[in-house]
Amino acid sequence: MSPRLKSTLLWALLAVVFGLCTWHVARVSFRKGATVDHRRVVRVGHFMLHSGIRDALQAVIDEYERRHPEVHIVQVPVPDRAYPQFLRTQLVAGTAPDILQIGAHFTGMDELRARYFEPISAIVEEPNPYNAGTPLAGRRWRDTFLDGLENGEAYSAALRHYYGIPLAVGGVRILYNAPLLRRITDSTALPQTYAQLIELCRRIESFAQTQAQPVVPFAGSRLSALFLMSPLFSIVNQRLYYDLATDHTLRLTDWDYGLAYLQGRWNFDRPSIRLGYALARELARYQKPGFYQLNTSDATLQFLQGQSVMLVSHVLDVTNLKAQTDFEIAAAPIPALTRDDPVYGEGVLGPVTEIDTKAAANLGLVRGAPQREAAVDFLRFLGSKPGMEIFSARSNWLPSVEGVAVPAWMEPLRPQQAGYAGRFFAEIAGKGDARFVVGNQYHLLFGQGGGVDALLGVIRESYGPAMRTDLMKDVRESNHNLRRQEPALLGAYLATEAAPPAAGRAEAGGFWRDVSSQNGYEARMLRTQLILSQTNNSP
Repeated sequence: MSPRLKSTLLWALLAVVFGLCTWHVARVSFRKGATVDHRRVVRVGHFMLHSGIRDALQAVIDEYERRHPEVHIVQVPVPDRAYPQFLRTQLVAGTAPDILQIGAHFTGMDELRARYFEPISAIVEEPNPYNAGTPLAGRRWRDTFLDGLENGEAYSAALRHYYGIPLAVGGVRILYNAPLLRRITDSTALPQTYAQLIELCRRIESFAQTQAQPVVPFAGSRLSALFLMSPLFSIVNQRLYYDLATDHTLRLTDWDYGLAYLQGRWNFDRPSIRLGYALARELARYQKPGFYQLNTSDATLQFLQGQSVMLVSHVLDVTNLKAQTDFEIAAAPIPALTRDDPVYGEGVLGPVTEIDTKAAANLGLVRGAPQREAAVDFLRFLGSKPGMEIFSARSNWLPSVEGVAVPAWMEPLRPQQAGYAGRFFAEIAGKGDARFVVGNQYHLLFGQGGGVDALLGVIRESYGPAMRTDLMKDVRESNHNLRRQEPALLGAYLATEAAPPAAGRAEAGGFWRDVSSQNGYEARMLRTQLILSQTNNSP
């Protein structure tokens, strides 16, 4: 063996040994929460890499550590594209941080929650001690959140348990390049109605032609366009929405639309459905050409470079955008259609309320976390009014907790309380095969030579079978989840029977609450089965 080869092998061996030692130290650190100063370490894994968000979370951590010097909180930030793989591998390997961000859209998230996350249902039923001395004192913790933890990340409908604590409230707004708007219209007034929005789009197009400027009304991407079209499509179909909401809750789930379709209670030839798609096509002409093939970063770049006057964006992205621009950004809700609109007004009742806007950026507790008690306590502080005041002030995200003030410029971002219930555009597509059937055909609606008839000619034939497939899959998964929860219910019942009288009453309250939730879930499954059997020959 040559000296050069020996040297290479020696260095390679040293690198392997060093890597193994580093891995071992990291693994011990993750599992035991040890530090050289003997503080208990709680690690928080997340993918919140927006500008200022990590600093905001660190500000909360600093205040918590000031109150609890025996605890050290460490952030483990991971890029969002790598996070799903990080989440799964860390959980399976048993090396996960104590707290992890939950993404309801991740593949197999309910399975991961069932196996690797600890339900916090009992914890959120109790008052949060960090709310003592505030207007929220004494209230059940989950009731102090604006959405009551009724979002797909915090709550699993399949598992009937709460798993997450949210850090912000979501929503969609139109962002305006204020100087460019002023240059084009000689005004900073923002459109208040759909008719005014279309008039603004026409003025922008006229300006671009007469001034030979490469400016379009909307920065285009698939997601931002759908953000814009969805509430307006829904407003056109408000009367239909109320016709379908027969259980008097004024709420429809994703599956309710599909079941109603199979029952023949609506179809794609309904006048309001056709009008909704016609409106979507009208809005498409004011997007950058080829928008449906572009992603969010493409639209953001157009807006930042002054190539568009407007960008439809999630409110959680506003802080990041403001940090990247050197021009003033104005924000406002999507202008509403009115009943007197000569084209679209027939099915309109009024603006869509945002009162059911869901919270986002949920953090969950990993099952078997080495520092469970400290992790739970930190989540309590983070999800309290004092903790949220720190986080919201530094992050410029809308707070998820009631009673937290925001600066004046953020007020237009708050969910609108007044209005009518009703969402229709994305929801009719369900969650599986039907979503692909509808979403993959929008080029027929938006493209040159396309239109409403071109789109509906395809999806009216394939939507029913695809929705039936999705609903049958939902029934199978519901059956599986029900069987998985039965042993837990039995264990809870036995624990109730064995507990002392005082504790037993408290345990019994939680047990019967879980039973009631389980019964509701099973009733929904049985209703779905019944409708599927009754509509076996429907299109």
